[in-house]
Amino acid sequence: MRSNRLGELLAAGELATNAWVSTGDPYAAEVLGHCGFDSVTIDLQHGMFGIESAIRCLQAVSATPSVPIVRCRSNDAADIGHLLDAGAYGVICPNVDTVEAAERFVAACRYPPAGRRSYGPSRGLLYGGVDYAVHADDTVLAIAMIESRAAVEHLDAIL
Repeated sequence: MRSNRLGELLAAGELATNAWVSTGDPYAAEVLGHCGFDSVTIDLQHGMFGIESAIRCLQAVSATPSVPIVRCRSNDAADIGHLLDAGAYGVICPNVDTVEAAERFVAACRYPPAGRRSYGPSRGLLYGGVDYAVHADDTVLAIAMIESRAAVEHLDAIL
């Protein structure tokens, strides 16, 4: 499976650079991917585009040295699975306020028995390689956004 440079940098406690894409323009995403960033995040939560454009942006970033990351609109397992199947190597989930929300989010990013993600990684196989499903749980990042007072109060349990 293709490695996840962003995950490797974070695991080593090193700094990483990330570009943020709020438009649905695959060319802009691809250009950013060639600018030396460790990752490029496609922002579905606040970006002015839909999932189809996000998938095209993920495809564009996957043709570059940068790691394709996506911020989903919400903690929805179907959308998260779809984005991972499209080749996202990490998902940033907004508004993770409770332990239960964090568990739901991580389960959406992991295959059984570690999670509930369904198997269908069409583009994931193309980007990640034929052994994608074997290594995805250890390679794909699940990044929870802690954005509220309630989340901060539950932070130790969420982590």
